[in-house]
Amino acid sequence: LIAGAGGFAFGNDWGIGGTYAHNNLHQTVKAFVENAAVTGASIQLWAHTDNDIIGVAASGAGAKDDGAIAGAVNLNFLTHSVQAYVGDDSVVNTTDLSVKAENAGLLVSVAGVLAIGVNGAFAVGADVSLSFIESNVYAYLGSLAEITAVDARVFASNDTEIVAVSAAIAVSTDGIGASGSAASVNLEHDVRSFVAAKDYATLLASMDCDQDGKISKAEFVARAGNAGTAALAFASADTNQDGYLDSAEYLAGKQAIDAETRGRIALAGSLYLDADDETDLIVIAGSVAGGSDAGVGISVANVNVPERTVKAYIGSGARVDAKGNGTGILDPGGKTFNALPFGGPGITLDATVDDSFLIFAGGGAGADT
Repeated sequence: LIAGAGGFAFGNDWGIGGTYAHNNLHQTVKAFVENAAVTGASIQLWAHTDNDIIGVAASGAGAKDDGAIAGAVNLNFLTHSVQAYVGDDSVVNTTDLSVKAENAGLLVSVAGVLAIGVNGAFAVGADVSLSFIESNVYAYLGSLAEITAVDARVFASNDTEIVAVSAAIAVSTDGIGASGSAASVNLEHDVRSFVAAKDYATLLASMDCDQDGKISKAEFVARAGNAGTAALAFASADTNQDGYLDSAEYLAGKQAIDAETRGRIALAGSLYLDADDETDLIVIAGSVAGGSDAGVGISVANVNVPERTVKAYIGSGARVDAKGNGTGILDPGGKTFNALPFGGPGITLDATVDDSFLIFAGGGAGADT
């Protein structure tokens, strides 16, 4: 995806040049099994994105007598939603289960201006590079799914590379030169690998067949593992004896209710939950101004990360049984812990953040008087 804008203007009296480049990407990618029975020697779910995005805005202006003004704006809005999952009410039987959600992206954002004034004309140049990136990457197993396998891998990864450059030059041979540049990158990342929690909303979505917003005894027993014990658990939880299970009653009897609902991950081997977020970021802002009377150069480089979540977890009420037979599952990137390979037989939870930030702002100005 490439957005580019460029222009140059020159006038004897006035020269005015302006450019604007805009990238707007909203992306949803999913790979999933939901409310289905699936059997296979191996089952692989892979939701994947790989985006290269370039935005360039460049302008120039020259004037002979009055003034030269040049401006450029490069604006990027990127939103990624990448999900891979085995959803609720699915029945999966396999030897090897792989659920992967991967988001990879490269953004290059460049804004540049050049303003030149001669014979008494002033020169002003200003530009800005703004990028807003939101990435939500989820790989998970539903709490009401019945999964039987040897090994299960659930990987969520987000890999972001950003280069943002803003540069402005303004020169006046006989007047005032002023330049300003700003480069800003704003990131929100949510990367999760998990076994979903059991809660009332999940049960309601699965069991409320008549869509009346409530769970009746008949609906609960019909979707439970054992009708007899499920009826007893329901009767115990239904404290007001109205024949329905509300959220307060569920919370009070959560342990018994969860034990009767369907949803279990049974593995002869191992489970590996991996959430990985890696960001490589270069932000550069520079401005140079010169004038015979005065010169002003200002630049700003900024990185803002208001919200970031990276988690690998097993939610409340989920049932996971990993026997740990076989060699186990090791970290795919070769990580070690206490000088030993990370992972192995059983259950492994791995949440990792790896960042490299280079932020630079420079400005210069000169004048004869």
